[in-house]
Amino acid sequence: MTTPIELAIEELYARFPRSVRAASAEGCPCCVTAREAARLRSTPHRELGPPDLDRYGSKAMTTWGDAAMYRYLLPRILELRAVDPGASELLGFDDAVIGRKLDQAAWTRWSDSERGALAGFLVAWWAERRRVPIHDVVAWLEELGLPVLGDGSARLSACLDELVRDDGESAVDHLVELAIRGARDESSTLGRWLRSSAVRARLEDALASETDPARAADVAYALARLEG
Repeated sequence: MTTPIELAIEELYARFPRSVRAASAEGCPCCVTAREAARLRSTPHRELGPPDLDRYGSKAMTTWGDAAMYRYLLPRILELRAVDPGASELLGFDDAVIGRKLDQAAWTRWSDSERGALAGFLVAWWAERRRVPIHDVVAWLEELGLPVLGDGSARLSACLDELVRDDGESAVDHLVELAIRGARDESSTLGRWLRSSAVRARLEDALASETDPARAADVAYALARLEG
């Protein structure tokens, strides 16, 4: 069965450019070899691996290629970041680097279909990563997901709402951590969502039923942060 992250990846490929001008792959001759540039020009992007895109990912639009090239390669960069464990160890696939490059490429001015596909991917990836330790999820939300998604994403709100509906302890942990980390910016999508009545009611219910004093203190602190 096709997973949500696989569907989101396919949506990226469908919405973003499927070709790019050869000139878009050129780089500064002091920083990019002719062989490296030729590799990006001549290889179908779905066949490029982490070693092919590592240096490009960190140099894109500064000393290598233009914004058109980045948009063309972005689906593959995001796909590898999500499904290839080795990619996360490389600078070109670092969450913060990808976030900066998206800003450099002026992602907010892309077409609705491109921005929608990007939002869909980020939300699917976030949902996938809810299975990893909480601090890793929060770090990713802060470094890449929420700043990139920006305001007004229905997909993001729907995904966050899953935390409210989830009655497991881990969902409460996520809500607590997100409230502590995300309550600072009341104008962001996350900040507004955290102050919704549904989130408050979920945390209040968790506090009322919590028997562990340490966990209860964490939930109480999260609620206090939302009131501050």
